[in-house]
Amino acid sequence: MSTVQGILIGLRQTLRVMELGLLYGGIPCASYSFMSSSLHRRSVLNPFGDETFGFVKMGNLLAARFFLLVIVAIARKVFWFVEQPGSSKLPLLPYLTHFAQIW
Repeated sequence: MSTVQGILIGLRQTLRVMELGLLYGGIPCASYSFMSSSLHRRSVLNPFGDETFGFVKMGNLLAARFFLLVIVAIARKVFWFVEQPGSSKLPLLPYLTHFAQIW
């Protein structure tokens, strides 16, 4: 999903999920987990982390694109799930925190 073709395939696949189906995603946890926090440097004050590292920048891109698919899924009455460890910093992303507040 890091290319235009990739997100279009993801969108097409999301649109194929039947109502009350499940959209399941797995964003690379290395970019969000506690174990790599010394590199990604994500925090409440810096939820996007240190984007000088390619894996952090890619993690941000994949998370943004996955949550775009989540919005499409919700509009179509599809459940969604994202796989992340308990110590993940993914919930700190502004678009996810904003979405959680309005949902």
